[in-house]
Amino acid sequence: MFCVFLSINSWAQPVQIKRTWHWYFGTHAGIDFSSGNAMADTNGALVTSEGCASISDEQGSLQFYSDGRTVWNRLHQVMPHGTGIMGGANGSSSQEALIVPKPSFQNIYYLFTTDEWENNGINGMRFSVIDMNLDGGNGDVDTMHKNLLLFAPCAEKLAAVNHCNDTDEWVMGHEIGNNNFRAYLVTSNGIDSNAVVSGVGHDNPYTIQGGIQGPMKFSPDGKMICAVNDSFAQKVELFQFDNYTGIVSNGFLMANDFPQIHAISFSPNSTKLYIGQQGTNKLMKQFDVSVFDSVVIGNSTDIVSPIVTRGFMSLLNGSDGKLYCAEASLILTDSMLAVIDLPDLNGTSCDFNLDELNIGTCWWGFGLPNFNESYFRTSEISNCLTGVLQLQSDLVKVFPNPSEEWIYIEGTEIKSIVLLDVFGRINLNQKIDATSLRKEINISALRNGIYTLVVETKNKTLISKIIKQ
Repeated sequence: MFCVFLSINSWAQPVQIKRTWHWYFGTHAGIDFSSGNAMADTNGALVTSEGCASISDEQGSLQFYSDGRTVWNRLHQVMPHGTGIMGGANGSSSQEALIVPKPSFQNIYYLFTTDEWENNGINGMRFSVIDMNLDGGNGDVDTMHKNLLLFAPCAEKLAAVNHCNDTDEWVMGHEIGNNNFRAYLVTSNGIDSNAVVSGVGHDNPYTIQGGIQGPMKFSPDGKMICAVNDSFAQKVELFQFDNYTGIVSNGFLMANDFPQIHAISFSPNSTKLYIGQQGTNKLMKQFDVSVFDSVVIGNSTDIVSPIVTRGFMSLLNGSDGKLYCAEASLILTDSMLAVIDLPDLNGTSCDFNLDELNIGTCWWGFGLPNFNESYFRTSEISNCLTGVLQLQSDLVKVFPNPSEEWIYIEGTEIKSIVLLDVFGRINLNQKIDATSLRKEINISALRNGIYTLVVETKNKTLISKIIKQ
């Protein structure tokens, strides 16, 4: 059985990379990557200051794009029912829009949106269905599935990454006033409205602007997520992510001496994290995150940019392997983007170049499009069926694995245990008496397959795959 598991874990360049070939952002600004190089595209109709999204099909043909309020088709025309989308009314949400194809459906897409700080996020995170079969093949919004609420209020955070099966996708939002991440699984059956909720990290403060603002990004390999918790209070946190269960865990605060952060991105191979400051006379730093350890990552800090007059507001990987950097552009003659040509390399070897790409138009704005980060990966998504982990630590032991009837958990500081199936559904959720040294779980009634065991201790969350046979 394990030979079969291993045989399906080989990796190739994802076909989804062509979905990122067409960008539209700012004021009639765009980039076309279909030639293999970044070329200016000034045909876009979009005018927005921050969050936006675009999507192409797997052959690289533009489908549509949005600023979270209006949807334009491939002809750069507003779709017949493409207005009244409930993203931030003023276009000032950091990640106002995100487009996710429905798995196994060529012509159905989900447009996710978030509200903005100026509205205290009260309109929440929502989604609309875009059907490319409508309007003669140019696409339209399905009016029966428009602006459907997932939760409210919401922060301006909205990100996506592939599930470990490399078919389904996780879409992540964040509540405000607490530390709850909300992961929604998108499958061929639709969007599972029962979010996987992870209360981890610092609270995202319910304050105007500072607490609600700021993006989050997944690493392309699906193993980490970085979030700007409060751009003015200097809170940027890095977490581990389990792309099998949707659980966020084991976070720590980083970049404490680096205020006013708004631009974040991992490199294509997921070994580097870039963090850029907004505001006057700011810098960009690189962190080596190839080893998930707060001390190691903190000690790896490198300044990779010169002082930039207007600071950085957005970072985005391109299909050409480069990392594109948007300054805070309020100048009516600004048509340049900075580019990191070799983002996987250490320190200044990454080759940061200010004003490298001329996009051919004044692009007034702060934001670049929002994509599923897995589309840019250069390393494999870990397969759900491989690498079944034996959870062994100084505090906790789990055995036997595989098992037919009983799983035993031994430890001295266990607070709770959760058992989830392959769809992220909770099969068991128990608080544990701190004095108990062993907990027995009867799994005999479960269907055969792989499950995820989450053990919360006093200081750490531990995750293990277990097999019921």
